Amino acid sequence: MNFFTQNKTATIIIAMLIALNVLSIYFFVIHKRIVHKHPFDDQNPPWHEKSKEGKSSEKVHFMEKELGLNKEQRQEYRNLRKSHFEMSRKKRKEQQELREMIFSNISNQSFNIDSVAQLISKRQSEMEIGMFKHFKSIRELCTEEQKLKFDKTTQFILRKMGDHDRFKRSEH
Repeated sequence: MNFFTQNKTATIIIAMLIALNVLSIYFFVIHKRIVHKHPFDDQNPPWHEKSKEGKSSEKVHFMEKELGLNKEQRQEYRNLRKSHFEMSRKKRKEQQELREMIFSNISNQSFNIDSVAQLISKRQSEMEIGMFKHFKSIRELCTEEQKLKFDKTTQFILRKMGDHDRFKRSEH
């Protein structure tokens, strides 16, 4: 007789451990992909539409299309958008550098995190103000009819961006 027929308790325990391992693999690998799938995983959000050629430099901007901007409005919109993204990129980079400073000083007993945290908060505040001013500038480009569309579209975009950001944070 072999070990498994003589020791039924050990056989049951080993079978349960194998079953638990299979379930663990399922929940940590397969199930996670299914449950945490974001609605925009298969397709980009509508404000990230690309041209027919798929080139990012020739993106068809959702706001341009949605609002029906004329040629002059489109050019001004693109200028505003470019400067806004440059400012945002710069502020995010500054925030990242400050975060890196915090963690590079984790072993430093005399390091004052409060001052650096305030600087990070200041950059975030500047980004929020910058976003508000950016949207306000775009709205000022619009005709009265376009402003009505803009107001609805902006609320939609901000809601979807918030959903997307929450999803990203929950993955980590």
